[in-house]
Amino acid sequence: MKPLSVMQTSVGFLLSTVLAALLFTGCAQRGMTNPDDTQSAAPAMDLNAPPPSNDLSAPPPPGNPAAPPPPVIQATAPTEQITPEPEPQGGNYLVQQGDSLWTISAQPSVMGDPFRWPLLFIANRSQIKDPDLIYPHQEIAYAKNYSQMQIDEAVEKAKETPPYVPHSKPREELPLKY
Repeated sequence: MKPLSVMQTSVGFLLSTVLAALLFTGCAQRGMTNPDDTQSAAPAMDLNAPPPSNDLSAPPPPGNPAAPPPPVIQATAPTEQITPEPEPQGGNYLVQQGDSLWTISAQPSVMGDPFRWPLLFIANRSQIKDPDLIYPHQEIAYAKNYSQMQIDEAVEKAKETPPYVPHSKPREELPLKY
């Protein structure tokens, strides 16, 4: 008889180690039946039985109790809704040198539209006698919650206002009824 090569010896050792590990962990017995053993590790398969159906709505085969269906887990969206910051309803503006009601109302933080300057004038009639004459350090109140009808009327009045004519004293009579 010929001596075994190193490679054959290594392969044999490897196979015997794997088989021992399988037997030790019980993996080698899974699915095998022992005629002397009354309890088999796995149930014997009926080779004449039809293949199992993938239809989950089909009734269970007779003789097998129906297993309860798996629970349905539904993902739910978070209930926390992000609400935008409420837009400020108005504020006060401190008049600077060179300002006019036109330039103040054009500022995005005030009204965002220069044609809405009549709204500033109407809201501040107690301290502004002439819309052409405002002064540094005057504090002008403004609102942002006007109705569309009020905005449309103000824009129309701004368009009807005649061009500016320089003057230093408030006019006795304004060109339009604001």
